[in-house]
Amino acid sequence: MKLFSWFKKKPTISHIEEKKIEKIDIKQQRIIHRLKMLLESYPNRLSGSLSNKKCADHISKLFEPYCKEVYEDSFYDYPTAFRKWPILVVFSYIISIILLWYDYKSISLIFFFFALVVSFRAGFLSKYSLKFLYGRKKLTNLIAKNHTKYKKTIIFSSHYDSAPILKISKYNSKFKYLVIAAFIILLFGFLILFINLFLGFDSYYFALFFTILLPIIFSLFLLIGGKESSLSAGDSLISIALLVELARHFKENPVEGVNIVYACFDGTKAGLIGSDRYYKLNGLALSGSDCININLNSLFSLKDLSVLNSDLNGSVSLNKNLEKRIINIASDMGYNIKSQDMTLFSGSTDAASAAKYNIPSISIIACDLENNISSTINDTIENIDFSLIGVVLNILIKFVEDYKLKKTIGE
Repeated sequence: MKLFSWFKKKPTISHIEEKKIEKIDIKQQRIIHRLKMLLESYPNRLSGSLSNKKCADHISKLFEPYCKEVYEDSFYDYPTAFRKWPILVVFSYIISIILLWYDYKSISLIFFFFALVVSFRAGFLSKYSLKFLYGRKKLTNLIAKNHTKYKKTIIFSSHYDSAPILKISKYNSKFKYLVIAAFIILLFGFLILFINLFLGFDSYYFALFFTILLPIIFSLFLLIGGKESSLSAGDSLISIALLVELARHFKENPVEGVNIVYACFDGTKAGLIGSDRYYKLNGLALSGSDCININLNSLFSLKDLSVLNSDLNGSVSLNKNLEKRIINIASDMGYNIKSQDMTLFSGSTDAASAAKYNIPSISIIACDLENNISSTINDTIENIDFSLIGVVLNILIKFVEDYKLKKTIGE
């Protein structure tokens, strides 16, 4: 029974039907072939794992025939903090309750505040506290360039790491409601205890009340991801395979006047670690030049194809002019692409890292943010709409061809 259950819960990479392959052009076939090859070779690509590093090396070799410069930037960080932050929140909450039972209201307030800050940074900002408590691991960004002699630069970016499967989100991404509930409890607890410092009520009733709510806080343990990883076929690798094809196209059809950079980031699912590092090292120089960033993320369904106008749970604004240009190009080509916000607790993309350094940036996605299957066991090749691949590729090619003729991003 357990064996059959495993096959039911974690679909393997099946063959693509011959009829579907016959209906798509050679460029799309090459993209699908690369995607299958990477998925079959490196199904588990958690940041810092050996498999993820081997995947980076493989992607590097895919870019080499089409780019003048390909290099890997390896560095150390704490990607497992993404999977362990609820531990800090739960134990801080428990300590707060114990202190309340003994009427240590001031100290209890401190622990409530700490739990509140940890949950806010994780849930809203994709940042994780006290990362040094977790194992340090080696991560790798992969950067490929055609040349660097022109003033204009386009950075096409995505990530290749896979997402750890959270216990509560094996089949869906509704875990955000659990985070919201816990955050409300922590915020309410902090405010009421802070007010009570001045009112001086008996802490017994507060301790009883927050003890009753303890099961909700305990449920945060469901957010602790283990070593099991989603395939992240649509969330990440389809975009990487598409960028390689884009590099091949511009190798065979050179476009003068534009530097093209292909950035494949590591640690995106662990808090935008790779993109934050890249733009920290290069952001100031890039922001002072004629540079833009187009990021690809979560490409699943053609009907959901859209351009994000905000990122990082809606806290970071993306470039409106760049967004309009992409939409107009798509419309002129007969494609329907919409604009949408990254809603609260829907996550973030690597475009947010570029936007922080005032680099005009947008993210192209193709998923339902309310029922997003990325980061789940359903993030497989079977759930990718193959017709989407050619549409995105054609839009990006046309964008580059038009961009070389523009003087500014606002034109």
